[in-house]
Amino acid sequence: MLALAQLLLEGALVLLLAATLFHAIRLERALGVLKRDRAVLEEVVRAKSVTPLLGPRIDTDHVVVYRENRGRMKQALIKLGWPAEDRAGYADGTAHPISLHQEGEFQLRPYQVQAADAFVASGSGVVVLPCGAGKTAVAMAAMAAV
Repeated sequence: MLALAQLLLEGALVLLLAATLFHAIRLERALGVLKRDRAVLEEVVRAKSVTPLLGPRIDTDHVVVYRENRGRMKQALIKLGWPAEDRAGYADGTAHPISLHQEGEFQLRPYQVQAADAFVASGSGVVVLPCGAGKTAVAMAAMAAV
């Protein structure tokens, strides 16, 4: 079994099993105290669609998923009927200076400001607004805020 600290230093995600109501599989960067369901893990790691996406096994409850396989792993897990709760977060990158100039006729509406603030506070998500309500403006405000 591999040393978890070394794998985390290399930027690997670790596939964890957590017994939750909707998500038996959890992707995280670090380990926590979780109740696990080994039967689900064994089913997942033996699946032909998942095997090529896995790294080494750390112990009986943990398997490495390298970050370049994160999206494909989540898609494969959905197809198997085990959607993952992705708690791995995002890697910090180079900041791009984006500013939102609200002048003249372009002003965010209060609900757009509220939606952008909620999106930024949560770290990610989906903005759902009716057609013509300004989802693009909300996205621009969220990008300017981060």
